[in-house]
Amino acid sequence: MPADRFYLKENFKLGDVVFLEEEEFHHLNRVMRKKEGDAIELVNGMGSLAQAKVLQIEKRKASLEILETSEHLPKLPPLVLIQALPKLSHLEWIVQKGTELGCTAFYLFPSERSEKDSLSDNQWKRLESIAIGAMKQCGRLDLPSLHLALSLESLSLPEGHAFFGDPEAETSLPKGKSPYLLFIGPEKGFSKEEYKKMKERFNAQGVRLHPYILRTETAAIAALTLASAQ
Repeated sequence: MPADRFYLKENFKLGDVVFLEEEEFHHLNRVMRKKEGDAIELVNGMGSLAQAKVLQIEKRKASLEILETSEHLPKLPPLVLIQALPKLSHLEWIVQKGTELGCTAFYLFPSERSEKDSLSDNQWKRLESIAIGAMKQCGRLDLPSLHLALSLESLSLPEGHAFFGDPEAETSLPKGKSPYLLFIGPEKGFSKEEYKKMKERFNAQGVRLHPYILRTETAAIAALTLASAQ
């Protein structure tokens, strides 16, 4: 893990003075105990990496000078996870591990059998924070996006090849189909009507992720792992 890496959603320019506030400032000041003059790294979640120096630490923010910048492309092709809302603790785990595995975007929605049908503002902010933390921890420079739809029907997805986990399917995830759009159901699985909608609207195909029936959070990680290895 890059221990001295912090997130700042800005375009980095050589010589600019920028400011860390709120959660990232707390991490710099209270957790990492950085001092004025220390060197740190900044990421903006858009492929930029900056070397910076701490100029001043105030009560609620730190000022930093950009010393060097570089641009980097993602190491993996696009991977999109379309996740029916599970229990919050499972969703947090999916976002964390999915980010580490290279998921490009999370599209969340309540399915017919979901135990949750919405997310509060605080829960949404926590998911964003988890994704940022996972991005920094694994060394990624691109932050996955988070989207929430009202239903399966209202999903607006990017172009790609859509698949859903089906333990009865005879074929596994095919190679060479990037971008992958991976549908994962809730704890109780998709309904027959939802399987029909995924096939008809998104041209999704059922694939076997594993010989055994997987929990929703395990299925999400298995699908992303298989897709990233193609």
